[in-house]
Amino acid sequence: MNASAIFNAEDQASYQVLQMISNAASQTVAESALQEQFGLTKYKLNKLFDTLNADLVAVSTTTPSYLDDLEKGFWRAHHLTKVILQKLRLMYLQRGYLFTVFEYQFFFSNRTPKNKYMQEHFISNAKFYEASAQLKGALADDFLTPHAEADTEFATRLALFQFYFVAYNGIASPFKELDPTVAALIRTLEAQLEVALLPTQVTKLRFFLKIWLLRMMNGQHIQNVLPGDITLPGADGCLDGVHKILPKQFGVTTAELDYLYAFLGIWHYLPDTQGAALISAAHLPQAAKMTTDFIHLVQTHHILEDGAKPDLSALHDALFGLHVQMVTFYLAPTTFIDDQQISFFANLYPAFDALILTFISQLVKAGDPVLNRTMAVNLYFSYMFTLINYLPPEALRDKVYVCVDFAQGPIYTDYISRTLSSFDNAFIVIEHRLSKHTDVYLSDFSDPQLTMPQVTWANPPSPADWRELADLTVRVKQTKMQAVVPQTVSDPFSLKGKEASDD
Repeated sequence: MNASAIFNAEDQASYQVLQMISNAASQTVAESALQEQFGLTKYKLNKLFDTLNADLVAVSTTTPSYLDDLEKGFWRAHHLTKVILQKLRLMYLQRGYLFTVFEYQFFFSNRTPKNKYMQEHFISNAKFYEASAQLKGALADDFLTPHAEADTEFATRLALFQFYFVAYNGIASPFKELDPTVAALIRTLEAQLEVALLPTQVTKLRFFLKIWLLRMMNGQHIQNVLPGDITLPGADGCLDGVHKILPKQFGVTTAELDYLYAFLGIWHYLPDTQGAALISAAHLPQAAKMTTDFIHLVQTHHILEDGAKPDLSALHDALFGLHVQMVTFYLAPTTFIDDQQISFFANLYPAFDALILTFISQLVKAGDPVLNRTMAVNLYFSYMFTLINYLPPEALRDKVYVCVDFAQGPIYTDYISRTLSSFDNAFIVIEHRLSKHTDVYLSDFSDPQLTMPQVTWANPPSPADWRELADLTVRVKQTKMQAVVPQTVSDPFSLKGKEASDD
């Protein structure tokens, strides 16, 4: 669920206007476009201008963020960065009536009397019940993924984890009263597991632990450690130090420790051998099937050389880890979700692109797991990076063989060859003699006797020269794949109920 879904109405409008300005060329928008888009009178437009500038002042850093209307009929933004938009989003969220009710329902309903909570948050009885009715509709739309009744608590915690991680991450820390307890828990886990966590790991774990603690404090405990028929071995004493940090009123059961241990294992917080043993002993049928299906597609989708039988064990393990996260503790992505960047990888790796689009289309058609647009786009990048990193390049059909042959001698030839070799992810094979495989001839002299494409560099290569070679390489790869892979894959990103970006 997008945070903007539970903003106050006036803040929703303000945020939509700022998003429109942020996305516009030079961050400049005509007042007429704003009036048409949002149905604003001239009076309301002027009032909104003052309101937005007041909000921007409230979240500005040392460099002020503001709007001006110096050019008649236009608004122009200054220093309206992604971080500023994130800060505004959080400010609007925190002052929303629906958010006040949201936190009560999920974290305080069983431990704080409603009247006391309303008094503490300066909200009237009528406003509270009005907000409760609105919130019910907002949550019904897309907050919880489809799940069995037995998995309600798991699904609820996961949805809350995703929501707070996206809304607060990099901007502020929610529930600061828990910071000392969470810091002590993280120190204990690092010591007991003998690991040193990276900053991003600490941040993610901090959010997870706060949701975990708040749900337990509200008397809402986990029953099924993982959803469906997924099972992992339990903590079995590995997290006993947690009891020393948390008082008895938290009610940390064996199931709760197993739940925490499962998260630590699936998100790679455990030592490598311990984490690998946990996953290998798990019962994860859906993740296993998705991995098997993907590997089968790799083997049958014409991306490998005829007769090639590469070792795909590393690829299998990487895919399995990705799929395990998808069917358990899936975390809504905040990066690699821009589908405008897909074309770069589609051009450079056409074989991988066709395979990935085919597989995501199959997932969308099956409807399990349920994907929205953001998830599908992020999954595209995850699969792309996994294939680049773990599929042996020598087994691929769309390698490009480049014969490097400079008349100036071996020093110059070796320099160009070494530079080309540093681009190993582009799957370029360097040759120093022409062969039946040669796709491109790279030299400082053109040769009219040759029939293959030639790139001629008379001087040390400029950026334009490298771009010429890169473009030719891409065309060669695409031609090779078009000969064996029909371009009939439908767009898997045109999904119903797709998640709109808050930024």
